[in-house]
Amino acid sequence: MSKKATVENLKNLFLNMGYGFKNRLTKDYISWVLHIDGRVARNYIAELRKAGHPIISTSKDKGYWYFNPDNVKDRIMAGIMVGETKNRIDNLRLMMKPVESLIFGQIKMFEEGQ
Repeated sequence: MSKKATVENLKNLFLNMGYGFKNRLTKDYISWVLHIDGRVARNYIAELRKAGHPIISTSKDKGYWYFNPDNVKDRIMAGIMVGETKNRIDNLRLMMKPVESLIFGQIKMFEEGQ
């Protein structure tokens, strides 16, 4: 099955399960149903998110689910996901600072002829 077809099947799997936390799908279940590796499943979920699909997950709760804006728990969980994602972004920026300093410092030294 092609990547495009598998991503489409993943989208349909989510939609068929319904919206909300109670209808969450685990990575293992997705992998089993679609016959793909867990890492591939996460990458395909990321693709669906980038395409605008409101798929929610948090670090503490197993699974992924389509956001239900009418459900208070889903709104809370979406807020948690946003906070966790922003923290990851901030941590990645902090981790990159020394590397960027080294790279850009080396470039500057090269440009200055040192």
